[in-house]
Amino acid sequence: HHFRPPKDKQQAKEAIGYSPREKIICYLGRISTEKNLDTLSKAYVKLKDKITNARLLIIGGGSERKVAELEQINGVKVTGFVSDVVPYLQAADVFVMPSLTETTSLATLEAMACGLPVIVTKVGFMKEYIKKDYNGMFFPRNNVTNLSLKIMHLLMDKRKRQELGSNARETVIQDFAWEKTYKKIRKILLKASGI
Repeated sequence: HHFRPPKDKQQAKEAIGYSPREKIICYLGRISTEKNLDTLSKAYVKLKDKITNARLLIIGGGSERKVAELEQINGVKVTGFVSDVVPYLQAADVFVMPSLTETTSLATLEAMACGLPVIVTKVGFMKEYIKKDYNGMFFPRNNVTNLSLKIMHLLMDKRKRQELGSNARETVIQDFAWEKTYKKIRKILLKASGI
């Protein structure tokens, strides 16, 4: 219930210091090698000439050297650790998880719950719950050009963003609601204990 779409996308952008006209590409998580932010930042630089109002928002912190590198790129903002990521996710237009390795990716599920279309690598459990062109998109690991094209496509197609985002939220509600997860865990524990 906490992770939900904004009532007003323009107000959500203004609330975190962006103009309503800016298109926000978002990443949430640690800034570390396995998260592969090099590919995301290069894809962003590649599309920036074509979509001049695009911005890259990195929610999280990590390597000081890497943060400094990212902040040198025009249009990139790194928030560092924030206690409530929801306002940032609600302001975003597209979410990208460029990881080389993942387990479930809670950050991706949180973005989906906020109604964001997601673009991810086909790693970990993400390849099970993301359905191509239904609730998200895949891009090949380290493929800057492919990622850049997919981000551009979504930024330029509001209807597709809304369709994928709506389906993404529905996926989380149907398959990952806490009540459902609690019942599954309880059932497993009861079975394991022989009750």
